[in-house]
Amino acid sequence: MNFLESRLYRALELITNFLWLNLLWLVSCLPIFTIFPATAAMFAVVREWVKKREPSITRAFFSFFKENFKQSFWIGFLWSSLGGLWAINVVLIGRMPGPARLPLYIFFSFVGFLYVFASIYLFPTIVSFDATGPTILKNSLLWSVTQPLTTVQCVLVLLASVAMLLIFPATALILGSVVSYTIYWLCNQAFTRAASTKDT
Repeated sequence: MNFLESRLYRALELITNFLWLNLLWLVSCLPIFTIFPATAAMFAVVREWVKKREPSITRAFFSFFKENFKQSFWIGFLWSSLGGLWAINVVLIGRMPGPARLPLYIFFSFVGFLYVFASIYLFPTIVSFDATGPTILKNSLLWSVTQPLTTVQCVLVLLASVAMLLIFPATALILGSVVSYTIYWLCNQAFTRAASTKDT
């Protein structure tokens, strides 16, 4: 069998692609303020892979980075600000008298879970739908609530990736792109199911 047509070659090619995409993402995140555009670009590349398209990774990454920069930056900034406000409120609640804290803790815990769940869908939604920032945020929240199975699966993927990173820190070289691919694949299944349901 020709080595170039073998499964081993394909496996090595896939690993190399994930490694290279992850490296592009890590380097592009270094200025800190570019984390959100870089993450959007990575999700856009894995979207192409899920759709069975194989563009030049480097060219596609920077093309998507430029294309999504403004929107992903401001969405990420707004979303991070909301997360910061949530954290400030939790700290302030901790300084309140005992009896008043419990109902507020319960409420803000619920809000925190919704925030985390909606965050899962944020970048898959950005790269999959042509919509305004507020619509993307709203739809991310709706997806997290209306697709509970996918949400749970994505949470498990994230938890497993954190455990993997803690046990094997070297996996940071490839983990980001693998996790983004897995999450996008799961979210895309949810998007497809919702579209087919709407059509019927």
